Amino acid sequence: MTNGNNKEIFKICSEGDELEKLEQLIAAGADIEARTEAGRTPLMVACLAGNFNFVRKLIKHGADVSAQDNKSFSVIHFAVEGSSGSIKLLAQAGADINAQTKQGYTPLMMACEIGKITAMENLCSLGANTALTTAKNAGPIVVALNSVKAWSASNAQKMVRILLAGGVSVGYQCTSTGSSEIHIAAQKIEDDRYRDKPRYAIFNAIAKAGDNPWRKNKLGAMAIDYLAETDLVHVKSGLKAYAKNAEQEVLSQITSLRGLQAYRLIYPKKPLDKILKSLTLTDVERVKLQAGLDALG
Repeated sequence: MTNGNNKEIFKICSEGDELEKLEQLIAAGADIEARTEAGRTPLMVACLAGNFNFVRKLIKHGADVSAQDNKSFSVIHFAVEGSSGSIKLLAQAGADINAQTKQGYTPLMMACEIGKITAMENLCSLGANTALTTAKNAGPIVVALNSVKAWSASNAQKMVRILLAGGVSVGYQCTSTGSSEIHIAAQKIEDDRYRDKPRYAIFNAIAKAGDNPWRKNKLGAMAIDYLAETDLVHVKSGLKAYAKNAEQEVLSQITSLRGLQAYRLIYPKKPLDKILKSLTLTDVERVKLQAGLDALG
């Protein structure tokens, strides 16, 4: 196959308006596994462009559905970015829906990162492995919450709802920060000056799924520490759901005033002196906590 023919097959797979010409090129011996300088195949280009009919035709002619480009992105990664309608077609042809890049990103994580809701739904319905994490141990929900699309609180809530319904677990702590999904959710509340209701709903959903609001990251901060006192009432249902079966664990991790306030919100009838005696605190922590209580009057 000449370089001219190589350029032609990539051109028509990208533009998607000459399906008959694709057949002609293949019949004439065109190499459907040709590569660009970036290592992309015609199938990858067709997937990225969202040209479903070209994807189907290339698969019919035996195109490699497991190919990866020079950056280790698989064919399905390109389908996620282009047209999610090709995902099922590729999966049926034997493509690995859990293929990971060198950074550990699966197609599901890519869908989370770029906010492709339909692709997320398709991958979850196809049985994507929701337990896989990135090289930094970030799970799909962390990737979704840090995506550009998550700047919209309603979009973020929709993505988290899909992931939790699809079986995504929580509690993955980032290797560099020690923060898990609940920390990220709390930070998004802190960053949102409008305090949109979906932000609280996300926090509550993650807490109810089993991520500990009182657990500390590597900075020594609990998720609750990122919230204002006025935020606590809005996340009460999540706090209560988590603490219901882990009260002793919660008590063992309270070292800050905000953590204590969150606990007292869900257990208002418990005497403060008894709660304080139940806490595992250093002398410095106890003095600091008491000072905070004294300041509140």
